[in-house]
Amino acid sequence: MDARVFDQRRSPETLAAALNLLFDHWLNLPVELRKQIDERRRQLRLELPTTPPLQRAGRIIAFLNELEAIPQVAAIAGPILEAGKGPSYRLIVQFTDEQLRDLITTLATPAPEPEAAVVQPELLPFQLHMTTAPPAAAGAPIPLLVHLTPDTRPASQQGDAILIPFVDLRQPVRVEVLLKAPGFSEATGDWTRLIDLFSLGRSLPAIFLLQGDGTTGEQSIWVQINQVAGSALRKVNIVSPLVAKSVMPSSLEAAPLRSAAAPTQRAFYTDVQFPSQVLARTVHPLVVRLTLEQSASSRVASQANISFANPHQAEAIEVVVDAPGFTEQSGNLRRIFSLYSEIDSQPAVFLLQAGETIGRHQVTLDFYHRGRLLLNTFFEAEIVEQLADTPPQLRTRPDTPPLEPIPQHPPEPPDLELRILFDPQTRVLRFRLHAENAELGYRDRELGEVRLAADPHQFLEQTFIQLSELAARPVDTLSESDTAAQFDDLVTIGQDLFYKLFSPELRQEYWRVKQLRETGKVRSLLLISDEPWIPWELVKPYEFDRTSNQARQDGFLAESFQVARWLTKRGVGSHIDITAARLVAPASNLMYSQKEIDYFATLGQRGVEVGKPLGARSDVLATMRTARVKLLHLAAHGNFKPDNPYDSPLELDSGEYLRPSDLAGARAEALRMERPLVFLNACHGAQIAFALTGLGGWAERMVGDIGVSAFVGALWEINDLLAAEFAIHFYDQLIEGRPLAGAFHAARLHIRAQAPANPTWLAYTLYADPNAQVRWSGLRR
Repeated sequence: MDARVFDQRRSPETLAAALNLLFDHWLNLPVELRKQIDERRRQLRLELPTTPPLQRAGRIIAFLNELEAIPQVAAIAGPILEAGKGPSYRLIVQFTDEQLRDLITTLATPAPEPEAAVVQPELLPFQLHMTTAPPAAAGAPIPLLVHLTPDTRPASQQGDAILIPFVDLRQPVRVEVLLKAPGFSEATGDWTRLIDLFSLGRSLPAIFLLQGDGTTGEQSIWVQINQVAGSALRKVNIVSPLVAKSVMPSSLEAAPLRSAAAPTQRAFYTDVQFPSQVLARTVHPLVVRLTLEQSASSRVASQANISFANPHQAEAIEVVVDAPGFTEQSGNLRRIFSLYSEIDSQPAVFLLQAGETIGRHQVTLDFYHRGRLLLNTFFEAEIVEQLADTPPQLRTRPDTPPLEPIPQHPPEPPDLELRILFDPQTRVLRFRLHAENAELGYRDRELGEVRLAADPHQFLEQTFIQLSELAARPVDTLSESDTAAQFDDLVTIGQDLFYKLFSPELRQEYWRVKQLRETGKVRSLLLISDEPWIPWELVKPYEFDRTSNQARQDGFLAESFQVARWLTKRGVGSHIDITAARLVAPASNLMYSQKEIDYFATLGQRGVEVGKPLGARSDVLATMRTARVKLLHLAAHGNFKPDNPYDSPLELDSGEYLRPSDLAGARAEALRMERPLVFLNACHGAQIAFALTGLGGWAERMVGDIGVSAFVGALWEINDLLAAEFAIHFYDQLIEGRPLAGAFHAARLHIRAQAPANPTWLAYTLYADPNAQVRWSGLRR
C-alpha cells in the first residue's frame, strides 16, 4: 500500500485549518515552541508571494511535515493533518489567487496573547498652532485656524504642551476643541469643533470665524481641548474694530445644550453656505452642517436619516470636500462634527481659495457615518473676475429621498475605498484613496487625475464591441491555441485600460496596494463613483520599468480583490433578509435560463416564497409595484440600443419590453420600500452611456433612483451558459454565509476556471456594501 502524503491540491486549506486549531490551544504550548512556529509562519508568509507558482505547494508541504513531527502539535492537530493526506502521485499544482490570499491571511493572523493588565494610555505632548487667514471682504469674519502637531521640542521646552492620551498609536484620537474669545463673536454660532489627532503628523484643523465687537487692544483667546489633560492660552492684538454683526449671541452660555431625550432616528437636512460667485484668488469659508429644519439659504437641500445609538450622546459625522478650481487653506479636505438628536450639528468649516480658472466649478460633498457613505451632494460655484449684480442660476444635485440610516452595528468597512470623481464638462477623472484602518496609510489620499481622450461613450465603444465579440464565442469548442490567443487579447485590453484610466499617481501607488494585499492586509475594495459605465473590474495593472529593464504586473482587479461598486447619489445598503423572491424568465428567454428556473424551484421547495416565473410585462410591473420581495432575478434577453443606450430594454413575452424609464416613480414602489437584491442576468446588463440629462441605464435606475440594497449586472454581452453558472454559484455562496463581495468573487473565479479566455467572468459588476451579509431567514437548511 502506497504511503499517504499531504495532498498538494488541499495543502493551503490543511495548513490553515491546522494553524487555526493550534491557535485555540496556543497558550497551552511551551513558549519556545510558540516562538518557533511563529517564526516559521512569518518566513512562509514572506516567501509565498515571491515563490514561483509551481513551487508553492512544496513550501507549504514542508511546513506541514515540520508541524507533524512536533509531538505537541500532532497531539492537537493530528486528525486535521491526517485528513489532508492522500495517495502519493505526480502532479503539477498551481493555486488560485483566493487560496493563496486565504492562507497568507491565516499566516499573518496574530497569535493569541496572554491576558494582560489594562493597557495604560501613552501621553504624547502636542503643540497648539493658531493662524489667521485674510477675511473674504471688508467686515467679513476673520478665519482662525487651530491645529495640533506632535511636540518635538526638548522636554525642558514643553511647558505649554498639551498631553494627549493614546491607547493605540496607530489610531487617531478624537477630541473637541473649545474656543473662548472675549471681545469676539463666532459667525457660525458654535464655539466648538471636533478634530482627529494623529501620533504622527498634524491633526485635522478646527476653523473658527471670528467677528470683533469693536473692542481694541490686547485680548486673550483660550483654546481648550476637552476630555484630555491640558489647555492653552494665546493672545492676539486687535488693532482696529470689526463692525460686522454676528449671527449669534457672543456669550457661551447662550449656546444650545448638548443633551435631550429623543427617538433613535432623526431626519436632518444639509445646510451648505457658500457664495454662488467668488472673485479669483479670494478665500471664502464653506460652512457645512446638518440641521433639523431645512435652510432656505442652503446651496443644496439633501436629507439624511441618522440613527443614534444613545439619544443623549452625539454621533460623529465626517464630511469630505472635493473642489476642483479651489485650494483648501488648511491642506485637509476632511472634517468631523458632532451631531445630537435634538439640535443642529456643529459646523464643519473649510477655507476655499478660488484659483485663476474662470468659470463654473462643481463642489462635491461626501458625508460619512460609522465609516459608511451616508449621502453625496454637490453644488456649483462660479469663479469670476467681477461679481455680477444678479447671481447666476447654478446647477445643484436634484433632491433624492433619503435611504435608511446607517445601522448601529454596520458591517466592517471595506479595506480600501477608491473615490472616483468625474467632471463631465472637462472629461476628467479624479481619484481619492481612503482606508478606515490608519495603519494602511490612506487617509483621503489624493491620487491625481486623468483626462479621457473622448466622450465616455466614444471612449469605451470599441472596447465593448471587442469584449462582446470575445464573449459570444463558444466556451467549449476553442482549441488550446485559440484559447491562449483570446486570453491574450483580454489581457491586452485590461493593461491598456490601466494606462488610459488610472492617473500616473494611482498607477504608481497601486504597487504598494498590491504588497498590502499579498501580506493579507487588504482584500476588499469599494469603488464609489459618479458613473456606472467604466469597466474598472477589467483593469489589469502592468508597468515596464526602463531603468531596470523589467516588467511588473498583477491580475485583473476583479480577480485580485473582492470588488464592489456604489454610485454616489445614495448611501450604501447594509443588510438584506430574503424570505421571498421572484424570477423574471420570459418564454423567449436565453437557451440556458432553464437552469435558473430549476434553481429557483429548489429555493421554493426549501421555504423561500418564489412563485411562478414571470414573463408578461404586466406581471413584472405589478411585482415591482406591489410585491414584498427581497430578491428579484431577471433572466432575459438584453436589447442594447446604440441610439438610446441609457434606456436599453429587456425583452419580455409577446414582443413587449421593459426599460429603465418604465420604473420611474410609483411603478417601482415595492422595490423602493423593500430595497431588494436585484440580479440582472441579461446580454447587455448595464452597458450605459452618458447623456446630458444624467446617467441612464439599469444600474443608475436601480441604485441611484430606486435605492436597492444590491444590484448585479453585466457591462457587456455575456455568454448564456456561463451566466447561469455564475448566478447559481453566487447564490450558493450567499446561502453558505459569505458576505456579498466574497460570494461574488467566488462566483467570478468559478466561471473563470471553466472558461478563462471568455470575458464573461469579468463582465459582472456588483453594486453593494462589499461586507454586507445576506440572510435567508425563509430558507430551511
